[in-house]
Amino acid sequence: MFASKQLFVIHEADQSCSQESGFSQEPPNNTHVSEFIQETYPKQKYLTLVGKLLEKNNLINDDLFFVDFNDVHLADFCAFINNRFDKKKENTRMTKLCKFIQSKRVRFPNVCIQNVRAKKYLC
Repeated sequence: MFASKQLFVIHEADQSCSQESGFSQEPPNNTHVSEFIQETYPKQKYLTLVGKLLEKNNLINDDLFFVDFNDVHLADFCAFINNRFDKKKENTRMTKLCKFIQSKRVRFPNVCIQNVRAKKYLC
């Protein structure tokens, strides 16, 4: 029931067992990425666009880590793309992640990405 994400509906005895009861058989869209971004960065209104695009392309798992980069958390990625003054040392792990997102053909609006190095891969 929980592992396979099946939905079971309990209905009244005088109702038929049809699927026309108005309940959707698909689980609701999990918006844990958007909720995390809204709670952590409430003033960053464009950052929610990044979260929606990452959710849409299934790049984030349930623990808010990237699927193919298990050591990169969503908070680290948000801090990297928001830091426009990060010019001194290059973060190779984040650069590889940006190249991976670029290979998935995910593009973000220019206003969402503040980091110059990330902007050339993600916009």
